[in-house]
Amino acid sequence: MAKALARTAAKTPAKAAASKAPVKSTPKKAAKEKGGCCGGDCDCGPEGCGDNCTCGPDGCGSGGCGENGGGCCGGGGCGDSKYACEVELRQFRTEDYKQLRQVWLQSDIELDETDSAGAIEKALKAAGGRYRIFVAQAQVIDTEAKKPAGKPKIIGGVVVTFDGRRCWVYHLAVDPQYRNVGVGRALLELCERQAKLWGSKRLRLLVKLDPNSVPAQRLYIAGGWQPNKEVRLFSKDVGGKTSC
Repeated sequence: MAKALARTAAKTPAKAAASKAPVKSTPKKAAKEKGGCCGGDCDCGPEGCGDNCTCGPDGCGSGGCGENGGGCCGGGGCGDSKYACEVELRQFRTEDYKQLRQVWLQSDIELDETDSAGAIEKALKAAGGRYRIFVAQAQVIDTEAKKPAGKPKIIGGVVVTFDGRRCWVYHLAVDPQYRNVGVGRALLELCERQAKLWGSKRLRLLVKLDPNSVPAQRLYIAGGWQPNKEVRLFSKDVGGKTSC
């Protein structure tokens, strides 16, 4: 599954081309042969957790089977092979805001007035294409009926901007139920592709130095990001608009 999700990054982010990766759940027999997935008795394929795994870090029926313990994206029954999960990476839409904000809050992202629905809409219009938000959307598919089962759900997102010299990545977050399967990596790769289209040679991001950020830091390092120990961040709040 991780390999499949890693391929969900849109090939042309400037045009927000949709890209989907179907992920079918597999019989529990395979999970038991491998000793379970993510520390629980879950749906793993023959390659073990990290390949065809449809569960999260807390095991089947908890973190990884989605809402109400149903399937890989919520709904459909844990371990029921008739259901698959498609993950699509695309550009943010206004109607995504409520769910995306919830993902940010679940991931302990610090939000302020610049992250309100109105502020984001204004920034997207004013930035001249140099401010983008990408989201990851999961949809359960009934493979027998060959149609969606339930409503799609925003499970991750990221903000990427270009200041004319370099790109900055903000607010990378993935719903806790869908972590460790490649969603965060795919979003980062999409930011890299967007940066290349902008003509930027470098991306930067900031991360808190606390225990909760360790998994994120591992993700960045695994993706080729280099930490800079020689830089200290300074910030100053100057308020809103003022007249000269």
